[in-house]
Amino acid sequence: MMDKNLTEEDLSIAYLIAVTTMAGGTYSSNANRDQDGFDFFLRKRLEDKTTPFGVIDSNLKISLKATASKDIYSIKDGIITYRLKSKNHNDLLIGDKIAKYLFLLILPEDIKDWVNVEVDQLILRKSMYFISYRDLKYSESRYSVNVRIPVENQVTVENLCKLFEEEK
Repeated sequence: MMDKNLTEEDLSIAYLIAVTTMAGGTYSSNANRDQDGFDFFLRKRLEDKTTPFGVIDSNLKISLKATASKDIYSIKDGIITYRLKSKNHNDLLIGDKIAKYLFLLILPEDIKDWVNVEVDQLILRKSMYFISYRDLKYSESRYSVNVRIPVENQVTVENLCKLFEEEK
């Protein structure tokens, strides 16, 4: 029998890897993810004439989440409101110099609609969205915090390339 939570997690990883690869980036999983809240490190080598070698590595720390439950998220007026455990939220705020992002994969409610395989295409339904943790604040709540993600922050090849450029 399939574990729904593990399947959601695996599909979020598949989405992240597909988009990162198409954006020209590389990825590695974080062996300490249960301790520091980050699941993946993304990197892309970019041209930068201001450095001695003419290139610079842009690095991102990613915390992946996935859900099909409308009890955990809602979409209204172009904003996704996602309920995240306070501990997870606060772990993402611990300071270092690498840019930190929450990537949220929203799946259809019906598990049968998540993935469709055909002869000439593989379809993973719904989409992934991101929010930077640069300007978010620590939560005093013991339980959860509502993270607000603009729907235009869709994880696409183009948007991921922009994130790499912004964070170099």
